[in-house]
Amino acid sequence: MARLERIAQIDTPESAPRYELRVRRHGPADARKRGYALDEDLALTLGLLFRTLAPMRSRDNMRSVAEGIEAMGREEAAYWLGMAMHRKNPRRVLTALRFLLTEPRRR
Repeated sequence: MARLERIAQIDTPESAPRYELRVRRHGPADARKRGYALDEDLALTLGLLFRTLAPMRSRDNMRSVAEGIEAMGREEAAYWLGMAMHRKNPRRVLTALRFLLTEPRRR
């Protein structure tokens, strides 16, 4: 029991990654910037969603891919996002992910 209490008292180190969503508002009178702090799970999900859904046009396929990404665990989402960001050909990785998360077409 004392061990769990000791672990609960550990603070997050300053070297831990921090994630931020930056929003720039373009209006007729101003162009304001604002940042929002994100936790790691949400940052992984949003990063993967933005990269995967960008070139898609079919709403049904987009919905299937978004639901599949939201159902992923932290490790799986981190794996796919890492593959999409650090591979020589990230388009192939994203195409494979889209293919795995959509229903096959019936002919």
